[in-house]
Amino acid sequence: MATPARDAAVVREVGIDGFFRLVHPGLRSLAFGPSGEYAATAGLGPVRIWQLSSRAEVGRLLDHGQVTNLVFAQDGRFLATGGERGINVFRWRPKDLIDEVCERLVRNLGRDDWSKLFPDEPYVATCSNLDAEPSG
Repeated sequence: MATPARDAAVVREVGIDGFFRLVHPGLRSLAFGPSGEYAATAGLGPVRIWQLSSRAEVGRLLDHGQVTNLVFAQDGRFLATGGERGINVFRWRPKDLIDEVCERLVRNLGRDDWSKLFPDEPYVATCSNLDAEPSG
């Protein structure tokens, strides 16, 4: 259960005698994911994604104008927003975003490219569906 408060949604955990706040300046909309594990808030700035068990913000959808309505898809994989820029549908879970990017790429970064972008990090092939290090 959630109750709107100024710049926050006050969430009561069912079966637990406790409350916590999802702080979002200018809060206009709140949606719960179908599993109850995640919530999304819209207000001033980007849409925010919250993991309820940790009470932590785990993601943001940037630069989508003023959002006034939110809804998760029944399977939880997509989040739809409605507002001044119309209706938009987004993948928001990190694994789904990585999978989508890897479906579109034709190669992983090579070691030279990797070392320029991430000089202090060991080389890792980002997409498991592609060769670990491209030839040529």
